[in-house]
Amino acid sequence: MNEETVVAAIKNYAAKPDKNLFSLYEYATKFSVLSAVKRYMEVLL
Repeated sequence: MNEETVVAAIKNYAAKPDKNLFSLYEYATKFSVLSAVKRYMEVLL
């Protein structure tokens, strides 16, 4: 998966009114991408 796809997915998720950041961070931890997800979400929110 390329970076553009990941960024687009995170932007779409951040725009959702029913987003669950707790679940997002749990999955990010399981897949060892928490720091990257946090970085993008801090900018978008």
